[in-house]
Amino acid sequence: MRILLHNDDIEAWRDALTERLPDAEIVTADDPAEQRRDADYLAVWKPPAALLREQSRARGIINLGAGVDALLNNPARPEGVPIVKLRDAG
Repeated sequence: MRILLHNDDIEAWRDALTERLPDAEIVTADDPAEQRRDADYLAVWKPPAALLREQSRARGIINLGAGVDALLNNPARPEGVPIVKLRDAG
């Protein structure tokens, strides 16, 4: 399973996901295109359209910030891919 991260706190998210999902391949938007292309899941906040266009096999998108308007209005958002919005637990 490949998970693509894009947000302002990539290192903290990478560390947390690596610890909890040791068998997953965690890549970031800063990695070369051939590494980040075709992720299974996207954990993102306001991803650029070019990054979304690389994702032809995404099975789910986790929105890492408040509001999903930027994601919903992104013209490159993969069609039919479920979006999950994180909620503040406290």
